[in-house]
Amino acid sequence: MIQEQMTVVKNSSIALDTFEMVLTGKTIPQRANSGQFIHVEIGEGNEHMLRRPISIADLDQENGLITIIYKVMGEGTKWLSKREESNDLNVLGPLGNGFDLDHHVGDNILIVGGGVGVPPLYHVTKRLSQYNNVTAVLGFQSKEAVFYEQQFSQYATTYIATDDGSYGHSG
Repeated sequence: MIQEQMTVVKNSSIALDTFEMVLTGKTIPQRANSGQFIHVEIGEGNEHMLRRPISIADLDQENGLITIIYKVMGEGTKWLSKREESNDLNVLGPLGNGFDLDHHVGDNILIVGGGVGVPPLYHVTKRLSQYNNVTAVLGFQSKEAVFYEQQFSQYATTYIATDDGSYGHSG
């Protein structure tokens, strides 16, 4: 685990109360793997005592980039949503064991996730699609909450379901 000042490259709204943030750094992106997460320090001083754990959605190790996707749920993630390009964030990571993908070659893989459980599945879908047939089933609350459908579709046959039936399969 490394503590590193990472710089915001991009922070934008991609769905209802959902943001995509791209961070650049020297060490954490190089050591990260599919399925891991980072802890982001929130606020200034003692404003928020606990870091926010956020899954890594995508990695670009060649360029030192990590993409995270988070939902604004309280004051901490609201603060995070207001970070702008070139702002620095104190980050701990990579954390967690990640996914062991070495033994999956030539398989039919089903990826299933919903809401905030979708982001950590994106990079693993990209990696698995190199040697496997991948199907992704993604669930969201409503049409306004859907994100990354096109991104997943580049690597997997993708199905969307919404709780209210406003998009894709109902339920």
